[in-house]
This record gives sequence, structure tokens and C-alpha cells, in this order.
Amino acid sequence: MVTCGFNRMFIVSFRCMSPSVGGKELMAEGVHSMIITSGTLAPIHSFELEMDMKFEIKLQNNHIIGDNQLSIVTIGESKDNVMLSSNYRNREKEDYVRALGQTLVDVFKATPKGILVFFPSYQVLNRCTKLWTQLRVWEDLNRVKRVFLEPQNKLEFNKAFERYKQTVDDGFSNGAAFLGVFRGKLSEGIDLPDDYCRAVVMTGLPYPAVFDPRVMLKKKYLTEAQIGLTPHEWYALQMKRALNQAIGRVVRHKDDYGVIVLLDSRFASLSDGLSKWIERFIKKHSKDLYLNQTYAKIRLFFHRFNTSNKNMNEIKNIIDNKKIVLY
Repeated sequence: MVTCGFNRMFIVSFRCMSPSVGGKELMAEGVHSMIITSGTLAPIHSFELEMDMKFEIKLQNNHIIGDNQLSIVTIGESKDNVMLSSNYRNREKEDYVRALGQTLVDVFKATPKGILVFFPSYQVLNRCTKLWTQLRVWEDLNRVKRVFLEPQNKLEFNKAFERYKQTVDDGFSNGAAFLGVFRGKLSEGIDLPDDYCRAVVMTGLPYPAVFDPRVMLKKKYLTEAQIGLTPHEWYALQMKRALNQAIGRVVRHKDDYGVIVLLDSRFASLSDGLSKWIERFIKKHSKDLYLNQTYAKIRLFFHRFNTSNKNMNEIKNIIDNKKIVLY
């Protein structure tokens, strides 16, 4: 930290551009075996390029949960036919923000107890909540579930986190929603099992800020180093790893269950890069699937765990017969 005149302060940061430096130092100490384990290493090939190491043994297991314990739903358009895409050109449009909020209202209605919603950045999250307040969508959201926002301050986050769990535990409430950001406290390292997280919602693709100096320097390094990983490939990988990290919040043990809602039209073309364990749960939805059928699928998923077969069959008929039912 450097202090200059006129009360101006600069922070000098030193960053290692290649994780291979630390790995090679360990190997130079005569290490016989190195085990690296994480749920977000995929794709392994790019990880090997960055580490400048060839891992002869690679193990990517399926999740411990059964096929019926997780459902993935993609929603790329709102009920009034507004495209849902949180790209840089679209996220500032009022129509998109309104449609996103109204779609979240319907997702909240279909999901019991606790739900986590992730945004690409605090700037996007704040923009949405401000506009939702003006459009009275914020009232609609809180009418379904009490909504909490992820604070950037650690102490304030802990307080909000406890209030969120207390609301979910309240037997007289409809549950709660916690709105946070990718790469934030809520998306990494937080354990929210069972009713505390019955669904995670991704409202966009979490690409890093393109003009962040750290991102620009990393891209410059990859261009010059020629390690076999292009700046474009690395940039896309940062998005996918942040996405995988947030997705991992939904199922925390072998008896847990939940739904992943991908709330962006671009998810339909995201064919690779997700964690290996997710692949078996990804199902292609037909283009003529009504939104109400999508919400019915979410309801059906949860009814399998906690309601009678009669109610479950009624909802299944809505899907099979392609009826439009307003919820």
C-alpha cells in the first residue's frame, strides 16, 4: 500500500500468472505423489495445461445421489415472450429486468422452503433490485418468499445468513430466497443442506469483468506464454468454474434433493464444461414446452418427496397433456 499526496492511496498487488509455479516447487522438494481434489477442476485438460503437468491418474466420479434427486430446468423466455439473457447489451433493458423478476416470482411459487438466486455481479444484482422496487416486482417476490440480499461486508453477511435460515425454519412462512453473486460468499464454501436450499437459480453466465486489470493481464500472459490455452478458452473456463461452484450448493449429502434452474437463453448452447456429475441430469426440453409445464415439472419433482400420489398424478397429467394451467 502506497500513500501519496492529496490523500490519494494506491495499492500495489503482485499476482502469479501461472499456478504451475507452486506445483513445480513442490515437485522439486522430492514429492512422490500429488493428489489434487475438487468438484470444479473440470475440464481436466485445461487444468493440466495451466499446471504444466500431466496427471496420469484422473478420477471423475458420479454424484452419490440417485437419478431422481436432482432436476435441471432451463428457461430462456418469460411468459410474455421476453428473451432472458443477462449479456452486456441486454441486462440494462427494463423489459429484461422486469421479465426476470416476474419469472422468479413463478419459480418461487413452484419451489418449497429455501432458494438461492445467483447474479453475475453486485452491479447487476443492485440494478435489478432497484428497478424491481420501482416496478413493484419486489413486492411480488416478497409476497411469495421473504427475500434476502447478500451483503459484501462479512459481518453483515453472517447476520443476513442467520435470518435467512430462521425464516426457512419458521413453519408459518413460505420459505425464503437469498439473492447473491457468483464468486461471492454465498456461492462458495457455504453449506446449506435440505430445506435451506431446495433450488439454485442461475440468472446469467458468470463471465469475469472483461476490463478487470487482473483479467486483462492474465489474457496478455496467455497470449505471450503460448501454453496451449488461449485467452478466449481461459475466459470461458472461469465462467464455467464459477457456474459449477454455485450449482454445487444445491445437493449437500446423499439424501438431499433439489432443482437447478438455468434462467438464461444462452444455457441452451452451453454443451460442455459443466462438472462431470451433472451430465446425467441434463435433459433436453422440447421447444414447444409451455412455461406452465416447466413450473409443473418443478412441482412434480418436489411432490415426489412430500405429497400424495394423487396430487403427483394430477400434475403429471398437466405435463403429458400439454394443458395450459395458470398458477
